[in-house]
Amino acid sequence: ETAMKETEEIAKKEADETAKKEADETAKKEADELVEKEAYDPSGALIFKNILFDFDKNFLRSLSEKELDKIVTYMKNNEKMKIVIDGHADWMGTDEYNDALSKRRALSALSYIQTKGIDKNRIEFRYFGESKPVAANANPDGTDNPKGRQLNRRCEFRISSSSQPVSIVMKF
Repeated sequence: ETAMKETEEIAKKEADETAKKEADETAKKEADELVEKEAYDPSGALIFKNILFDFDKNFLRSLSEKELDKIVTYMKNNEKMKIVIDGHADWMGTDEYNDALSKRRALSALSYIQTKGIDKNRIEFRYFGESKPVAANANPDGTDNPKGRQLNRRCEFRISSSSQPVSIVMKF
């Protein structure tokens, strides 16, 4: 009987882990599709979208690199433009861990931009851990919200200075 309970507990744990992984993969796919849409808004302004990260990771997805390439191109064409990169995390993990993770995410984006020829003096970075979510990490009933957590695992971009009028929209 004890062996049966242990087997049932192991099976339940594996099923829970599989369900969580599938939910995270679905959320990632939906978020990537959202990021891939429209590069310009109806007014013709260029859109810089947030880049998203996998759970507990700071490596750049291919769609993130495409978005960063768009920023690099714009910065090369507007040499006085500076940007600020803000790194964020979802609420899984300790505050200290998420602060460090959001810093690594911001630094990943910064490093990528620098490798494309943008001077580091034109890029600032900040990190906020889990303190500035853009979506709920949990559903109203308290259950996990993988879609919300995915949107919170991000870097945001802001223009910090430019001598020219800028027609840019920052959004997801």
